[in-house]
Amino acid sequence: MHVEEGESQLGIPVREIKGIGEKTEKLLAKLDIETVDQLVHHYPRCYTTYPEPISISEIKTGQRCSIEAEIASPIHLKTVRKLKLCTGLIADVSGQLFVRWFNMPYLRNTLKQGERWIFTGTPIYKDGRLMLEQPEYCKREKYLQLMETFQPIYPLTTGLSNKKHRQLHLKCTEKKSIFRKPFEIIMI
Repeated sequence: MHVEEGESQLGIPVREIKGIGEKTEKLLAKLDIETVDQLVHHYPRCYTTYPEPISISEIKTGQRCSIEAEIASPIHLKTVRKLKLCTGLIADVSGQLFVRWFNMPYLRNTLKQGERWIFTGTPIYKDGRLMLEQPEYCKREKYLQLMETFQPIYPLTTGLSNKKHRQLHLKCTEKKSIFRKPFEIIMI
């Protein structure tokens, strides 16, 4: 695609952005995002912060929190009605907590028993136990950086994560070329 002198890159289809393939293009279209301009102007619905981690004994059902804990059991993978379900236990000196993720089988190789991570999510009571479902996780160094920021939460559609949306939005606001093919850079 050739951009004429003086023509804005904002009207370029999102598919021209490095990292956006056919699947992501279709997901963005469900949100009425088809051009770079629409992606840049797809604003967050709110912002979130990352609180100081607390112990497992301090968590309250329904209240978003962060917990620094060790992975106390191997992450198990099983398939339930076409869903790949990863489960495990995390623990700190005050207790243990069940964790569960859907369709993230790679976690078996990422989260190893004995490692310390910080898990962020909203505890729920389900299947007779307190648990974190689909918690975010990161190492302490990264978490300390997140604690100093406000993170945008975007309106989403099934299959498009907030993390992916943030990455795409950041690409569009960087000062370097984000496109598959060379274009004249026009700052927005």
